[in-house]
Amino acid sequence: MKVALIVVPYDSGRFMARWGLGPIAIRRAGLAEALTAAGHNVTEATVLLGDPDPREVTTGFAVAAEIARLCQAALAGGRFPLVIAGNCLSAVGVCAGIGADAAVWFDAHGDLNTPETSGSGLLDGMALATVLGACWPKLAGAVPGFAPIHAGRVVLAGARDLDPPEAALIAARGIAHVPAGEAATAARAATQGAARAYVHLDLDVLDPAMLSVNRYAVPGGASLEALGAAVHDVAHAAPVTGAAITAYDPAVDPDGRTATAAVSLATALVAAVADRWTWDAVSAAVKL
Repeated sequence: MKVALIVVPYDSGRFMARWGLGPIAIRRAGLAEALTAAGHNVTEATVLLGDPDPREVTTGFAVAAEIARLCQAALAGGRFPLVIAGNCLSAVGVCAGIGADAAVWFDAHGDLNTPETSGSGLLDGMALATVLGACWPKLAGAVPGFAPIHAGRVVLAGARDLDPPEAALIAARGIAHVPAGEAATAARAATQGAARAYVHLDLDVLDPAMLSVNRYAVPGGASLEALGAAVHDVAHAAPVTGAAITAYDPAVDPDGRTATAAVSLATALVAAVADRWTWDAVSAAVKL
């Protein structure tokens, strides 16, 4: 399969800082080489803003816009967009770029706060809410190709740390909220009639007792083996057209074990997508 590897070394609006170092670490752990060894044709691109705005929110959405353009170009060339990003707001760009009408969101957190409900102001904590159109509508709407995804076509998998407003939004909008191991079954139901599904893989869905991902990790979560199986099954259950791996902070993983794990997860996901689709036919059918 032809793969477009898109590296995004930003944590919201900050370049090569905090989690923005994670994509580079995963790339250096041998991601492109592993995909090539598995028989895929891989191209690489890195998001670099020439003149970033000093306001983190503004730059965060500018990064999303560049991701969208690169994903659109990937699909136009018959390539599967695989994004390795510092933070979860990258999902806005991937969803816009692939024209996503469904999403499977693996995360320890809901990412469903809004500026009105967030107690921290953390932009990552509003990423899925933005994808749903629940916040930042003008900034998200300026990202090329962006359209909110209906909540009924969203699966939130593995989330175990929800603020009360997030839990209320899940109930009010009918979002499927399931353990990571049940993601494929939920995705099969939620993506009925969908044409282009996005897979979001925030690595803190993993059990922090096994692998260190970031400082927001919470107890519990999936093992690497269980998550790999869940991702594989989702790719067979849903029309996955693009994916992102996010939220890895190398500072909490000095031996690089999590970066190596991310490589194995990405490779498993791409293999499963290749199994399900004749990718050239699928990409040709996607009109953006």
